[in-house]
Amino acid sequence: METNGEINVLFFKDEDVIPGLPIWPEFYEKKLVKITKAGSYACTHCGKTEVIQVVERKECAKCKNDKWVETLNCTRTK
Repeated sequence: METNGEINVLFFKDEDVIPGLPIWPEFYEKKLVKITKAGSYACTHCGKTEVIQVVERKECAKCKNDKWVETLNCTRTK
C-alpha cells in the first residue's frame, strides 16, 4: 500500500507463480474457521500459506489468527 492509499500489485512471471492469499474480494471474503477439505490455505491476517488437513479450528503459526481462505495460484490474463 502506498502512502497515498493506492495499492500496487506486482506480478510474478507465469512460471514462478505459487499459491497465495487472494486479493480479489469475491475470493477473500470466503473466510473459513472450520476446514472441511484438505488443501492449500492462506491466513487472512498475515497471508502465511499452509497445507491444512480437515480440522475444526486451525490457528496460524505466525500470527495466531484462526481465519483462512483457499489459496489461488492463477496467472494474470494478458
